[in-house]
Amino acid sequence: MRPLRLLTIVLLFGLAWAQSPAGTVIRNQASATVGSETYLSNVVETEILPLCAPSLTPNGTPTAPGQRAVAPAGGFAYFAYLLQNVGNAPFEFGLSWTQQPTPWTPAVALYHDVNANAQRDPGEPPIDRVTLRPGASVRLVLEVRLPGDASGQL
Repeated sequence: MRPLRLLTIVLLFGLAWAQSPAGTVIRNQASATVGSETYLSNVVETEILPLCAPSLTPNGTPTAPGQRAVAPAGGFAYFAYLLQNVGNAPFEFGLSWTQQPTPWTPAVALYHDVNANAQRDPGEPPIDRVTLRPGASVRLVLEVRLPGDASGQL
């Protein structure tokens, strides 16, 4: 029964650490009672460090993309994303995109999708960074404009 109790304490401590804001100090002190005497250990302090943990959905890989679109040469394709800060401190996230080598390069821009319609709305400026507090999220839309001479897949 004693190992189970220790495991439970360790798991609860880990859970508290994972959900604690950066800068939180956790103090711990063990006590033991022998007969009528109580003995205390030294106090142990742990400071929670900032944890940057972005979550971008849908996610994917080049071989198994999270989204697909078909667009004609000279046309547009839109990809909607949700960026969340699942860390424990505010962080600024740089936004960018990468492309595997192809014979043509599209014009690409990221926008804040304020109304969550997965489209670029008139007057929205492109963005390249966003700051999110812990637990906050932002909807993004990636606009891809294909050149007029584009052919094949990207």
